[in-house]
Amino acid sequence: MSSYDSNFYELEVLDKEFLNNSVVRLRMVSPQKRGMEYQAGQFLNIELADGDVRSYSMANVWANDGVIELHIRLHKHGKFSELLRTEIEPGSRLKVHGPYGNCTGSIQQVHQARF
Repeated sequence: MSSYDSNFYELEVLDKEFLNNSVVRLRMVSPQKRGMEYQAGQFLNIELADGDVRSYSMANVWANDGVIELHIRLHKHGKFSELLRTEIEPGSRLKVHGPYGNCTGSIQQVHQARF
């Protein structure tokens, strides 16, 4: 049982695309249609089988379809990077916790700060 169960989601990988040699786009969705609502600037944690976690910022805005997109930099000897290269495929399930972070703002606040 994880220590952050109140923010736990099991997400299914929709697709995995290597954007170049060092970045993977990973798109996930909740098979239970219990999507994670988030705001720009927040992040999530992916829990690995051994309990380690990796943190990533969402690369798309929240939408009703519940799809979450991540752009993940691959590291030569990275544990999750290796899983992305060899094991994680469409249909794989990932344990995700979040959203976390409070570095968020509305479009209006951003616009006001620029002028």
